[in-house]
Amino acid sequence: MGFSSFAATMLLCGRQSVRTRAFAVTPTISKSRIRYVRLFSSKQEIVKNFVKDVIPKAWNSMGLNELMTENNNQAAFKPFFQDLFQEYAHGVSQEVEFLQTTPNTLKQALAKYQEHRQTSTGCGPVLAMGHLFLSNRNKCEFYSDEDFRELLRLAILVAGLSNDIQSYQKDDSWDMVTIWTNIGGKTEDQAVEATIKRHLEVVNEYEQLAQCLLERYPKEEMEPWVLDVCPSMYKGFVSWQSHVQRYKSTVAYKDILECLFPGQLYHVVDEDGSFAGMDKQLKEDINESTMAWAQEIGLVGSLVPPEKIVGADPGLCTLLLFDYYREEIDEPALFMYAKFFVLLLVIDDIWEKPEFHNFTKDIVLQHVIAI
Repeated sequence: MGFSSFAATMLLCGRQSVRTRAFAVTPTISKSRIRYVRLFSSKQEIVKNFVKDVIPKAWNSMGLNELMTENNNQAAFKPFFQDLFQEYAHGVSQEVEFLQTTPNTLKQALAKYQEHRQTSTGCGPVLAMGHLFLSNRNKCEFYSDEDFRELLRLAILVAGLSNDIQSYQKDDSWDMVTIWTNIGGKTEDQAVEATIKRHLEVVNEYEQLAQCLLERYPKEEMEPWVLDVCPSMYKGFVSWQSHVQRYKSTVAYKDILECLFPGQLYHVVDEDGSFAGMDKQLKEDINESTMAWAQEIGLVGSLVPPEKIVGADPGLCTLLLFDYYREEIDEPALFMYAKFFVLLLVIDDIWEKPEFHNFTKDIVLQHVIAI
């Protein structure tokens, strides 16, 4: 299927026209300015207390700090993970700033957007944690290699661009499709085509750099990253995003996979819409366990309604990501990963709101990963 026919498929699947985005984020003010300020201040205080109390409790309950340092092979992993988490926080800051400013040119907008998209999605910590759960092979010499870090950024950008294509009408946020329509003057079909083209370019850049790294480092150290961890993330996320309420994707799953990863293997969907070969009971057990944990520690409440976690389907995401790995993973690790994934979604939803970002970022970095 070509780019244009894919774009047409998206339109035929019920998408409405792209809405005009405004960079400046302006809150809705009630008739009484004083009442508005009081309500806003109260909401900030609620968010601040939640971030300070509940999120650290959630983090500590999973035992991730202990897992990162339980043997000598993993001694280098925790600072590596902390570094990726800091990059993620910085990327969200860039994204918030981007939303509140107006780029002068299309070139500037595309460059700025891709710069923060390489770190702002939270995929860095997600893929790092995926590798931690794979095995104890974490005594790696290449964590600080700039080419390796660029490989991670490319994998994150692949996931980010696929998300843009699947969910560009989910909300009023900026993405590459809406940049092309609102600043570049393209039609919706042309904008989707341009975004798919860039996605394929980034996949090619990833594969070329991956080959260089495979030749530079021992196979047993680099191969799990370039062949398992990163591809599992960007392919698994495409599959997950196509099937969960969070992203409201109406794009035909098979169509988008054939466009974004032509000629490659991907998950097969049965007639009932479920993924072939997936352990449905295990998926439901992970979802049930994750929800019980979230309720027990107070993660679910007025700020995070239960339907947000249900709609994210953490069991589905976890199994899709790890399905691409060639090694078996213990079930307890899958349950722990699903909790980590939900916690990251909650942090991301708070961080991406300009009115909460600045005063919550440092709290999370200080209490969650002790930076």
